[in-house]
Amino acid sequence: MSSWFELNKTPDGEYNFNLKSESGETLLTSPNYYSKGNAKMDISDVQHSCAYDALYEKKSEGNQHYFELKTPKRRVLGTSQMFKSAEDRDTALAAVKSSGGTKTTKETF
Repeated sequence: MSSWFELNKTPDGEYNFNLKSESGETLLTSPNYYSKGNAKMDISDVQHSCAYDALYEKKSEGNQHYFELKTPKRRVLGTSQMFKSAEDRDTALAAVKSSGGTKTTKETF
């Protein structure tokens, strides 16, 4: 099985997506969207943006490390989970770069 996008509907009727690794681990989580169409448009933006180093912003809060993938206009497309080390964060970022171009999307609703 290869990586995929998981499109979700929240209890309050909004949508979001997760980029999942081949093993099912969540690599990237989107913000919430009011419409399914907007969520799908940002999945497309991730597919096209994930290969560009300049669109990733590495961040730290205390002893936790994470990253955001942004559009060229700097709007957040997705955020990683928190990691205990910068090395683990960077490994996850590399996984998003290599798997974010997947064309597979699975709806969970």
